Parts: sequence; structure tokens; C-alpha cells
Amino acid sequence: MGDERLDDLAGPDVLLQWRTTQVPDRVDTDWDADALGGLDLGVDPTLGVVLARDPDLEEALLRLQADPEYQRRRALIEDIDLHLVVSEVAEPELTAWPAPEAVEHAVLEVPVGTFPLDGSARTDTYLDLVVTLVVSVQEQLGDPA
Repeated sequence: MGDERLDDLAGPDVLLQWRTTQVPDRVDTDWDADALGGLDLGVDPTLGVVLARDPDLEEALLRLQADPEYQRRRALIEDIDLHLVVSEVAEPELTAWPAPEAVEHAVLEVPVGTFPLDGSARTDTYLDLVVTLVVSVQEQLGDPA
């Protein structure tokens, strides 16, 4: 997939990946489990991403752009690419890539069951997850809040 598509689908703060067969209405994802033949790529962004777009995430990010406290916190970790991965995991997991002491990407993988099918409720879920991601990365790095 070309960089142009990546730029088009990446939000101002978070790259969304939807890696599950349970895909709600209005979510556009490149995930195709059949094409992968059961191969699990994991969530390491240096091995590739499975791009997705959800207008409800875009709405959540627009709201956060208007929040000065969020913008202040995000600016503290502006050099880190944030990824939100929706998959079949049992529990949320935050991973730093390539390593916790040299973070270039922070990946929050969350269970698909976290997301309600209703769009307005999904927007609120995205808001909570993105804020959690930013705050967690700051805490992990020891950056002042």
C-alpha cells in the first residue's frame, strides 16, 4: 500500500488498524484474514500496518484537537507515532516499538468487544482510548504531565 493512502487514512494523532472480522458499519479496513492464510503479523508497525478508517475516530480526534489539555499532553510526545489496533485480544495491551527505552511507535491493542456498534457510542470509546494512550505513553516514558 502506498504512502499516499497511509497519509490519507492516518488521523492527526492516531493511526487506526482494525484487525478482526467483526467490523461495524462505516468502518473501512484493509484486514483480510483469508488473504493472510492465518498468518499473524502481530502489531509491530515496522512490519506493516492494516489501515482502517472510521468516521467516529475522526470525530473523536476533532474533539481532542479543540482540547488544550490534550494538545499540551500530545505535544510532550509529538515524536511518537500512536497506533490503535482493534483485534481479538482478551485484554488491552500497550506496546512500545522498537523498545521501551527507544520508543518510536506506541501501539494500544484493544479487544473488538470494547467497541459498541452504535457510532455515537464508538466516538466516546475512541475518545477514552486515545486519551488513555497518550497518558499511558507519558507515564511509561516518565514525561511530566
